[in-house]
Amino acid sequence: MNSKSPVGFVLFGMGRIGHTHANSLIREPLAQLKYIVDVEVDKVRKFVASNFLDTKIVPPSELETVLADSSVDAAVVCTPTDFHEDLVVRCLKAGKAVFCEKPIAKSLEAIERCYNIALSKNIPLFCGFNRRFDPTISSVAARVKNGDIGRVQIVKTTSRDFPMPPISYLKISGGMFHDCCVHDVDAICWLLGETPHTVFCFAHAFHPEIEEIKDVDTIMVVMKFPSGAMGQIDLSRHAIYGYDQRIEVFGGGGMVTSDNVPAFNSQMFNAGGKLQVSLKHSFCERYADSYVLEMNHFVNVIRNKESLLVSKDDVIRSWNVVGAIEKSFQSGKPVTLP
Repeated sequence: MNSKSPVGFVLFGMGRIGHTHANSLIREPLAQLKYIVDVEVDKVRKFVASNFLDTKIVPPSELETVLADSSVDAAVVCTPTDFHEDLVVRCLKAGKAVFCEKPIAKSLEAIERCYNIALSKNIPLFCGFNRRFDPTISSVAARVKNGDIGRVQIVKTTSRDFPMPPISYLKISGGMFHDCCVHDVDAICWLLGETPHTVFCFAHAFHPEIEEIKDVDTIMVVMKFPSGAMGQIDLSRHAIYGYDQRIEVFGGGGMVTSDNVPAFNSQMFNAGGKLQVSLKHSFCERYADSYVLEMNHFVNVIRNKESLLVSKDDVIRSWNVVGAIEKSFQSGKPVTLP
């Protein structure tokens, strides 16, 4: 496409994730959100009206009409996981660049198929590992890659949800390992620039309703890397004190961290001690900047101004590592990756 022309988008979305990415597109002046394809037409109609958008709302039954529109350059897929593969394949075959929330598909073979279609069409397929685009986390990565803390020895991540996602979402999330753990795996592998050779995992369901759907709500992972570095992941579906997101990278020359972000930056001191404000509410507030920045990146890739920062190899690596972590939990033993 012409690098100066606005990018036309179609958004496939249901619920909170879809609307998060819609807002990202609204804030991107080089793109136009032409269609939203969604089963929740009334909810989307209110969203479009409240944001003064000239966007067409289309039911899934009219998808082919949307894909036949030559003014649509790209698609954003943020539906439940079960629909990802079919939508990605149909959009790619229609010649549309695709931004897809993780995972691209529900099996390694299907992920490979999607990327092979994108390669054959010579169009970008981007998997949304948004934490790479968070300004604080990317600054940590820059310091690590610049050697500011010397040889890295330990990387720790903490990711605890607030509020706890509804069971209706958890049933279609693909499970905590591929829904949550994959973000931390990608972040650690990206920070270190390597793949672990051994992983070990404990996990448990403290919430009966999560145990009932055969999922877990708390995960602890240890990883060992070829360089000698070690990774540790601490995950929970529910932290009552707020959305807890931290990264710590420790090396021979020091330490660099990404700490929690408060709702607003004020503190109170009195006879009872120190009182801090609560943390930001959920992922859509904490990672608001990252969603905008990763969408800007995707637009720039379409306009041939940037190269994709999340590659097929990155996506497959994270999938394989998470699979090994889940296998370790099920077996109770360390798992060695090939």
